[in-house]
Amino acid sequence: MAMESLRWLLLIHQLPASPAYERVKLRRRLQAVGAVPVKKTVQALPATEDALEDFQWLAKEIEAAGGEAFVCEARLVEGVTDAQLRALFDQTRDAEYGAVATEAAQLARQISGKRAPQADAVSSVRNAVPRLRKRLAEIGTLDFFGANGREPGEIAVRELEELLMRVEKRKSEPKVPESPA
Repeated sequence: MAMESLRWLLLIHQLPASPAYERVKLRRRLQAVGAVPVKKTVQALPATEDALEDFQWLAKEIEAAGGEAFVCEARLVEGVTDAQLRALFDQTRDAEYGAVATEAAQLARQISGKRAPQADAVSSVRNAVPRLRKRLAEIGTLDFFGANGREPGEIAVRELEELLMRVEKRKSEPKVPESPA
């Protein structure tokens, strides 16, 4: 019994060579909606109402910049398979989750160790935690198929939060002078 194929939305586009900033802007917007490239000028999203709205909006922006674009709904028949395209979405999300986990680990190193961390390092980590949490949530909204990197990313941020709480608790505890024995 064959598995029912997924429905995909494709944004097929062409932008003029200049100005180059239009290409950069388009790439950022495509990343923001979670699209992945099938080919250089073909982007894909799972077929949902939100994705259709995102691609229609992007097509209008491309046309306003002097390019050409159209959106179509597709079922993959030859070449790229549904599984390969899903894997591409998962790889993209895994990389994004991995970047969050890496940053959390780097921040943890700044405040861990035998010596008390500098106040500015603690403050920097305290300010970074909500940003990392927000980034995890943003990635989660684009994680259409449940990428494996989500859990390690969440664990890394949670461990950073726990470390920060321990460091701040140690700093707030009064220093008890050692009594001579």
